[in-house]
Amino acid sequence: MSHFKDNHLLVQLEQQRLVALRGKSKALTIIPIIAIIFLGGGLLLTKSFMGLIIGLLVTTAIGTLLYNQLATKHFNTFRWNFKRHVISTLLQSWDERLKHEPNRGITEKTFRASGLYKKKSDRYKTEDLIHGTYKKTQIQCAEIHSEYETHHSDSDGSSSSSWHTIFKGIFLIADFNKHFRTEVTVLPDVAERSFGFFGKKLQGLVGNLQYLENPDFEKAFVVRSKDPVETRYILTPDFQERLLHVRKVLGPDIRMSFKNSNFFLTFPNKHNHFEPQLNVPADDQSQINRLKNELGKVIGLIDTLDLNTRIWTKD
Repeated sequence: MSHFKDNHLLVQLEQQRLVALRGKSKALTIIPIIAIIFLGGGLLLTKSFMGLIIGLLVTTAIGTLLYNQLATKHFNTFRWNFKRHVISTLLQSWDERLKHEPNRGITEKTFRASGLYKKKSDRYKTEDLIHGTYKKTQIQCAEIHSEYETHHSDSDGSSSSSWHTIFKGIFLIADFNKHFRTEVTVLPDVAERSFGFFGKKLQGLVGNLQYLENPDFEKAFVVRSKDPVETRYILTPDFQERLLHVRKVLGPDIRMSFKNSNFFLTFPNKHNHFEPQLNVPADDQSQINRLKNELGKVIGLIDTLDLNTRIWTKD
């Protein structure tokens, strides 16, 4: 608990957590009683399937309202205060200039400008913006969930829709340590992974494919750029090795691009980062350690990729 100089903060957060936990317990006790009353009442009064449906609708409406008042409202208060204070405090161990804003994120415009995903979002959510300066590097990152919708029609004319994930995970933007003018994208080599040599040949049919000297990097990634000289200026042999190490840590589906002297990286993640658990005490050390590890996974990328080493005139 060495990160927290004033233990009073954690005591207050624990009190808020217990209020939320009691509210959830009450809601889960009362809602089944309401369900029995209205479902049974509707069935007894009307003695029909329609009465059961009406009872179900009333139960759902009252149950949702009750759960929001007793559980969700208090949990959101605890969650907001926990993230605002605890995450911000943990960030100070890396750099006092780093800030965390739970209800802000990175705009869809910026996400699309990275060039990492071509599909347009029909639904876009973002939260947990971390931004500021780490040592010499300006960074911002956030959780992103980008989705598109498809519509289907049955033979009888009825329609339905489905949602599909474009990307769900962490999106990082960092000030790169070199000036450059070209745009470079580094994407997972799915074609070669799936089809081997034939897949590699297929990739060559699309323009601006760049081949680098590291065979492991070539197997892992597809690099596209209009300028082969500047591509090698960015993706040096040492930097390729660092990116391969990041891939081992974050998984094979990481994507990167280099634009306007900035570095963009995404790594998918099903787990929702930077969240407190309602069933765990606010001052629980294992939870604090988990959150610190989640932050370190992102902030540590700057050190792993050596972005704080400024090259030439890049200060």
